[in-house]
Amino acid sequence: MMHGGEMHFSVGWFDDNTFRNSPVMAIHAANRVITAFANLVPEYHKNETGLDLMRRRWEEENGTMELLFTSLLEWAKGQGYASFSLGQAPLTGIGEHNDDPRIEQALRRLSAYFKRFINFGGLHSFKKKFNPRWEPRYVVYPGVASLPGIVTTLLRVHSNGNFLWDYLKK
Repeated sequence: MMHGGEMHFSVGWFDDNTFRNSPVMAIHAANRVITAFANLVPEYHKNETGLDLMRRRWEEENGTMELLFTSLLEWAKGQGYASFSLGQAPLTGIGEHNDDPRIEQALRRLSAYFKRFINFGGLHSFKKKFNPRWEPRYVVYPGVASLPGIVTTLLRVHSNGNFLWDYLKK
C-alpha cells in the first residue's frame, strides 16, 4: 500500500540476521500460513523488551494485529519483563495548534505529505489502543536554516539512502 521501499531507523525493517537472532511471534491461519508477525528487541538499560518490526497480510481480518500485540504483551509479562516498548510514532501531535511555532506547523504539513510513504499518524492511533505511556523525543538543531538538511538526512536514513529513487520508481 505504501510507496517507496522499506523504511529504517525509527521503525524496524526486514533483515534476515536480525530475525534469526531475535524472538519472533507470528499469527497463523487455519491453513498454517503466517498472517502477521513481529520481532522483539531487548532494551539494554531497563528490564524491557520492545517491538522492532511488525507486518500483517493486507487481506487479513481487522483485529489480527491487536491479537498479535496482546499476545506479545502477555508473553513479555510472563517472561518477567517490567515494561514493553511499542516504539516511536514520530511527528504525531506536532504543530496541531495555531499558536505552535511555524516550524512545527511546517513539519506537520510535511508529515501529512509524506503520509503516502509511512503513516506515522496511523501508527500512533494503533499504538494508542494499548494505553501506552508516551515519552517525548526531540531533534536538536542549530537553527531553522539547518532544517532542510536535517529533513533530507532523516529521509535518507529512513529509506536506507534510496528515498528519491524509490519515490521516482512508483
